[in-house]
Amino acid sequence: MRSKILVVHFCLAALLTSYSYAAESTYKYEVVAQTGVKIDGITLGSFGDVAMNDLDTVVFAAGYNDGSYAGASGVFSRNHALLKKGDIVRGLTVGRSFICGINDFNELGLTFSYGTRLSTALGKFVRHGASIVPEGKLVNIGDAIDGLTIQSFRECAINDMGEIVFSADYVDSSGGLGIGVFTRNRLSAGSGLPRPMGACRQ
Repeated sequence: MRSKILVVHFCLAALLTSYSYAAESTYKYEVVAQTGVKIDGITLGSFGDVAMNDLDTVVFAAGYNDGSYAGASGVFSRNHALLKKGDIVRGLTVGRSFICGINDFNELGLTFSYGTRLSTALGKFVRHGASIVPEGKLVNIGDAIDGLTIQSFRECAINDMGEIVFSADYVDSSGGLGIGVFTRNRLSAGSGLPRPMGACRQ
């Protein structure tokens, strides 16, 4: 009986291995974007954050030469510049933008700098033609959530309900520093921190 069980396990393992090899042999990579390619007239020069949802929609951050010393960056899809330096989002002029993620409804979680380098906003964006627009509240550096004042963003993500979660450095009402995890303007978890860390993905 034991030998029969071993034979069954061996056959099952062989079957799964052969299926794995078959799947591997039919797997195909493709180029979504590359250095020197133009998207909406912008020649891509470097790449940063990337994200893809379950429907294979790809978004990515890329740098490009805008004639300035520091250069510029934006968030792109395969065919369009979705958010780039100089775009206006609710009266804020975008500097650099970073991707939190994209869900299966093509809603994006993004952070972007504006004004001085320390000014950053985070929010949900939805597709609007060839670009994206914010939906709901933007969270800004300096905003207070349950008495905790946001100092800098760290990581962020978006789920298929369109809800964003992010971690951030904060100062509490007594001047204490810490790190918290926030979602829908509620603090989920926190920990004391001796000193503030750098901004998310900057």
